[in-house]
Amino acid sequence: MGITFMEVLEDEIFRDAEIRAGKEGLRRQIGRVSVFDCPYHEDMMEEGVIEEGDLFLSCLEQFPPEEAGMERFIRGLIQYKAAGLMVVSSGRTDLLTEEVLQLCGRNEFPVLVVRRSNSYAQIMSVVNRYIAAGSANSAIELTCEELAELAARID
Repeated sequence: MGITFMEVLEDEIFRDAEIRAGKEGLRRQIGRVSVFDCPYHEDMMEEGVIEEGDLFLSCLEQFPPEEAGMERFIRGLIQYKAAGLMVVSSGRTDLLTEEVLQLCGRNEFPVLVVRRSNSYAQIMSVVNRYIAAGSANSAIELTCEELAELAARID
């Protein structure tokens, strides 16, 4: 058990978030949250920068408009089974072209745009709180299962 993207979106901070693509992927489990605002290089994916369940925050300003880097970045996130992408709106949402959004939709990869007034730190704090709660719930569930097994052996 963990925490899903959908559960995190229940928080008030995301009330105005716009789901741009991959709504079906909101059931993905989030394992950790990270910021990705550096230049993208495909070999980064191979170096273990991304793990399954990673949720990325970005303003997308690292992608020059004349390059196809955004699509390569999204393909890498999908390949490495990232949980999704939250774009903090800053005017670079133009990189979320119809082709990129269709790619995300086909792969059930959620892309959200959140208000710029929410800082990365605020967003990360909320997501990390949900991840911690999900971990605690998992530990409690596991303990209950172990106690039930122990009780069954005693009877």
